[in-house]
Amino acid sequence: MPFRRFVPIVVIVAALGAGALFLFRPATSPSWVSSAKGAEFRYIATSAYEDMRRESCPPVTRYPRSKILADQIRAVRDFETKLAGTNAEQQLEIVRADIDHRMAIDEIGCWSADDDPDFAKMHIDMAKKTIEHGLGEMARRVPALGPQGEKLRLSAANGAAFRLAVRDLENGLNPLCAFSSLVDNDDGFAAARAQADAFRTSIAASPYADHYDIARADAHYKLSITMVECANPEPITHDALEGRTLKRTKDELDALRRLMDAAPA
Repeated sequence: MPFRRFVPIVVIVAALGAGALFLFRPATSPSWVSSAKGAEFRYIATSAYEDMRRESCPPVTRYPRSKILADQIRAVRDFETKLAGTNAEQQLEIVRADIDHRMAIDEIGCWSADDDPDFAKMHIDMAKKTIEHGLGEMARRVPALGPQGEKLRLSAANGAAFRLAVRDLENGLNPLCAFSSLVDNDDGFAAARAQADAFRTSIAASPYADHYDIARADAHYKLSITMVECANPEPITHDALEGRTLKRTKDELDALRRLMDAAPA
């Protein structure tokens, strides 16, 4: 399939650091941010919104995707207008912010080979089906999400980069394939997972905690429905696996702290 994907692996608060910004804010995240139902809804919505936004590369003037998909895009916009006062409205705000951020860093990718009419038509037909199916599945789940919940303590847009990094962190901490033939993943990754849990506890009073919970729910939902074929694991010792995962997790948590310090609150 000729889909090319690109995956990329100031306010400075002196003395007290970014945590000082959160001192007088509510210390608990809204209850809906860790909802499995919300994660499922966002997963479905993300697929539809990606196909709404993804273009051909290089652009193919004979097949302008946004014009050809105009009816599907209009149906999604009409759906959005009916969500006022619902939690689904909040969920879609997160999805749109995530898509905007991923588009900005070229992480979503584009359809290549669309200069071939057969490929262009196939990709457009796929997008139509994905958007239409996603719209129906989203509409079916709106009642279960309930009314609008508490507002996020940091906007969906300002938390987008942080959420993407947390999803990467959680995916790395919960691999679907065995890393070692000598050590169970739960043993080899236990210390690193504890390190991540301690970080989450440390930011409980921060508005970034809301976005950590959203991203963690996203990662775990996607992992729960993903099927993989695994190669035979290598004979890595417990200490070697634990050391490797601890180092990677420390580096990723340091990167999250830098995002917290740099992003607007």
